[in-house]
Amino acid sequence: MSKSRASFIALAAILIALTTVFTLVIRVPITATGGYLNFSDAVIYFASFTFGPWIGLIAGGIGTGLADLLGGFAAFAPLSLLAHGLEGLAVGLIAGGIGAGLADLLRGFAAFSPILSFPPLASRIESLMARLEARTAGTIVQKRTPLRLALGWLAGTIVMVGIYFLGEGLFYGIGWGAALAEVPWNLLQNLVGGLVGIPLFYAVRKAYPPITRMGQPSEWREG
Repeated sequence: MSKSRASFIALAAILIALTTVFTLVIRVPITATGGYLNFSDAVIYFASFTFGPWIGLIAGGIGTGLADLLGGFAAFAPLSLLAHGLEGLAVGLIAGGIGAGLADLLRGFAAFSPILSFPPLASRIESLMARLEARTAGTIVQKRTPLRLALGWLAGTIVMVGIYFLGEGLFYGIGWGAALAEVPWNLLQNLVGGLVGIPLFYAVRKAYPPITRMGQPSEWREG
């Protein structure tokens, strides 16, 4: 295993733990269905802005799902995994540039999948990644502009709020009215997450610029 890939696994584990802790430590009950406000989205936005779609997907999904399992909401763990995982994925893709983000997703899948690592497939995937990256001017770091961060936050909010609303209304038997009652609170949670995550991203990047290259599959090399 390459050093950079080992660093990716360590980084993912740390951010999963942080997401879990920030979900569990501060919980404000908001509805009769058992829903609560928490600070998970602050970690998810920071992770997705800083490290890209792979880390956002893993930290957001596994971190909140694990928090539900540990915090007495095991039935909601699959929904949290899906909603927050796809939230982190959407944020990372848009904030860093969709072409470059998709290239990194493909590279990450190839790195962890024996099937995709098969030489004929690997060469095709590498060619596709090169074309995707060629269409995105500049680096992922340069593409994380305030506008892209804002668009990433908006996309993440829509994904998270929408999946919770549909999931609770369709599969959890709480009724569409109760599911709708949680929408404003989920919007508030995402607003707080963005207000914390965006400034934190800029502060950390200013203090240590190379941090934005950590967790990127494009940096993985054997050796």
